[in-house]
Amino acid sequence: MAYTLGFIFADGNISLNKRGSAYFSLYSADEDILIFIRRSMGSNHKISKRNERSGNVFRIQVGSIEMVKDLFVLGLITLKSKRMNLPNIPNKYLANFILGYFDGDGSVWVGKIHKERLKETLTIQCSFTSASLLFLKALHLKLKRLGVKRGAIHKIKDKDCSRLVLSVKDSLQIYKIMYNKGQVPFCLKRKKNVFDEYIKIISGRSSAG
Repeated sequence: MAYTLGFIFADGNISLNKRGSAYFSLYSADEDILIFIRRSMGSNHKISKRNERSGNVFRIQVGSIEMVKDLFVLGLITLKSKRMNLPNIPNKYLANFILGYFDGDGSVWVGKIHKERLKETLTIQCSFTSASLLFLKALHLKLKRLGVKRGAIHKIKDKDCSRLVLSVKDSLQIYKIMYNKGQVPFCLKRKKNVFDEYIKIISGRSSAG
């Protein structure tokens, strides 16, 4: 459920109507995430599909005053994007929360830098994005307590959000934190595979050297 909460903080929202009903909704281009979350909640709510300009988007919406109240207690709020803060997650569940958020609003990139030099450098970079600067600052502080050394928060040009960016060593530390040697309830394989491929390449170079 810590993974689910992290994903809700990334790609979920809460809505209340005038009749007193309360809902929370989750959105993803990856249906597998919503299937896992539905199963973890013991739910049979329908997963609907929408065709957007950017591609297919899947949604699950749950109407439950009790669950929405629980989310309020955990720190999620309506119109959360700019005002939300990091919830108080027990340390033993923190890695799963971070992974859930990363699978929602995180990214990882591998590519070559210093192309103007005789020898290019293969690098990896990962990031967490949010419209809430408060959330990113609190997340950055938590990550430092888990072994991340640096990282920087940048405002994204022409967008109303910011990004916490981590370079090579800290990206590899995030990998260790989030995936815990494969002992995770669920993860987006396409994101994990980017880390795995980079580690495989640099490990091969080390062995050859």
